[in-house]
Amino acid sequence: MVLFGDAYKFEPNGLFINVNKEADAIYKKDCDTLYFTSLSRITSILKKIGDLYREATDEETQNFLNSEFICCTDSFNSSCVKTSNRKLIAMAMDTLKGYNESDQKRIFKYIAKYSNIYDSAHNIFNIGNEDQLKYLLWGIEQRFYTTAVGNEKRTANSVITLS
Repeated sequence: MVLFGDAYKFEPNGLFINVNKEADAIYKKDCDTLYFTSLSRITSILKKIGDLYREATDEETQNFLNSEFICCTDSFNSSCVKTSNRKLIAMAMDTLKGYNESDQKRIFKYIAKYSNIYDSAHNIFNIGNEDQLKYLLWGIEQRFYTTAVGNEKRTANSVITLS
């Protein structure tokens, strides 16, 4: 059976072919890259892809900002948090679930070495804008590093775990 339009639903052993005016996704084998026009359309085929692009909800963002280790300043609140940081919040929340109290203290010291947002006297991060939040989130994901030659402090844009 041939279906035209967006009414298609993927069935692993189905006998349907869906034809749209435009492709939902294009895979370029030479550079191993998948381009897609709509996350909602591609998730019916690639179930886990949504996890990579998940944004924290308003409630999750508010709960994160209400964490005992965060002090929002300068009227900064969840409505100020943009998409890129909402994606980082979603990842950071998952990461924090795996930290025990000792790990959390070590991460806070690690973040303090790379930014000035940590108030060690009160064990809190002062967050008053998107950049300060980004530094906290990068720190939770351990994206800071210092070069071996030159002792230059840097951030990693992406991370791949080496075995």
